Order: sequence, then C-alpha cells, then structure tokens
Amino acid sequence: MWIEWRPYGVIVVITPFYLQCAALGQNAWLALVTGNCVIWRGPVESPLVSIAITKLIAGVLEKNNLTGSIFTSFVGGSELNKAIVKDTRIPLVSFKGNSQEKWNNAITVLSDADIQLPVEAIVRDTVGTADQGLSTCHRLFLHERIYEDVLDRLRQRNGSITIGNPLETGTELGILFFQATKKHFLQLIMLSSLRGKILTGGSDTKYARNFVQPTIVEISTSAKIVKGGWVFPVILVFKYQSWEEAIETNNNVCKGSSNFIYTGQAEVISTWLRTIASHDMGNIYENKPITATRDSLGLGNESWKQYVVLKM
Repeated sequence: MWIEWRPYGVIVVITPFYLQCAALGQNAWLALVTGNCVIWRGPVESPLVSIAITKLIAGVLEKNNLTGSIFTSFVGGSELNKAIVKDTRIPLVSFKGNSQEKWNNAITVLSDADIQLPVEAIVRDTVGTADQGLSTCHRLFLHERIYEDVLDRLRQRNGSITIGNPLETGTELGILFFQATKKHFLQLIMLSSLRGKILTGGSDTKYARNFVQPTIVEISTSAKIVKGGWVFPVILVFKYQSWEEAIETNNNVCKGSSNFIYTGQAEVISTWLRTIASHDMGNIYENKPITATRDSLGLGNESWKQYVVLKM
C-alpha cells in the first residue's frame, strides 16, 4: 500500500474569526504537503493576524529556497466567499464554518474523581476559549456526593480570575470581540435568573466595553436554555444521582464539539466512550488536565481523501 498525492494547483482556505490560525493550520498544511499553493481568505474582523501569519510563513518558505507566493492571503467577508466559490479557476475550497454558537459541550465528574483536576480544567474550559472556540464548556454534571465541594472550589477559583488586557501576562479572561456576544450573554443571564440560580458572576464588570464576569448557573435540565450554545464564560451546573441519569441528560442536546469525563473507573469510561461516540460529538476525552485544547487535526473523517489516494 502506498499514498499517491493529488495536487490541484491552487486552493483556497477560508477560516472564521474564532481560532483562525488553528483552523488555517488544520486545513492548509495537508494542501501544502501534497504539492498545492494556498490562498488564505482570513476573517475581516482581524486582518492584522492574517498579515502577520502570512509574513511568517513566507519567511520560512524563502529560507528554504521556495518562493513566498506559495502561500498568500487576503481578507474579506461573505461576498468574497461567494465569489471564491463561483470562480471556476479554483478547483478546491477548504473552509471552516462560523458555527460556534450552535454547539453544546459538557463535562461530567463522578464521585471518585480527583476533584482538583476537573476544577482547574472546568475553569480553563469556561474562560480559556471564551469567544474563540467550539470547545467552550456549557454544561457541568456533578455527582451529588461531590456537588457542593466542587462548587465551593469553583466559586473560589472564579473569584480569583484575572480579567483584562489579553496581551498582558497573567490575564485569564479578555474582552468579548463582538458587541452582539455581550448582548447574548446578558440575555442568557436574564433567562437564567428566571429559571435557575446564579451562583457566581452574572453581570458585566468594572471594565468598559465587552468585558463580562465568568458565571456559574444552577438550573434544571428541563430549562430551554440548556440546549442552547454560546461562546462566553457561562457554565450551567447540574446534580445527578446515577450514572444512567448523567448519560441521558448529557446526550439530550443536538450537537457537541467536546465532551469530558473525570473518574478512575475504567469500565465506566468504556461505557461512556461507546455511548457518547454514538452521538454527534467531535472530541471525547477522559481525565484531561486542561480541556481547552484540541488534539484532533480538525480535518474531518473524509477530507484528507481530497488530497491523497491510497493505492494497493
């Protein structure tokens, strides 16, 4: 068996605002390796990032005696995307959709878990990718035996989170990029206060513009907002009694980008992996120290076949 490359010539990679560099790397590297030139259509919201990354890549190419024009870029919005798709000179377009508010991710903690491990992971996953990625956590399922202990630790940790300029060392939570995102945050807080109980946060901060507080909400699994999706630091917390209950309520959403479990029971992990994998779930992890990271290539199960052919 061997691999045969399928170079197209020039392809276009379209990335959204959130995680724009990660989405670029996930989609462009395979195209470059298999002999294609890449044009990157960066997001209009952050053009300087596209310029900076393009200069870095051009420098690497030129140091290796390759012309920098192998990788070029420009920025634009939906009208430019339409023009790219209609252009018959472009044989392949690789894109990552801007759908971060349609996903609903969860963390489940069993009674035997090392509590401090998921606590830090929960905080990092709630604030670490706020307004930036699909892996922002929405729902937290805690066994009744550890429920109060975990919540107490989360309250303390949320109270110590440093909010401010993301370019400054030590900042853990920066500004929400879009005004519409902050408006969505305030709407969700209002609905949460009507259907549940806000345990920490729940407002904007002393800072101006689009800063918000990391928020924990105790709410019923039957509330309508539980099935929603968002990219700001709000996590809904639920108490469960049985493992079967946790699985059922966890799976009661349409889509999830990431799902995590914390336990030392191998047989439970095995059951959980089989159950969660049967649903529309992108990444599944067990006992991961920091959840706000991605291990997958982000290429999908079949997209690599656009660039290579397996020969027997």
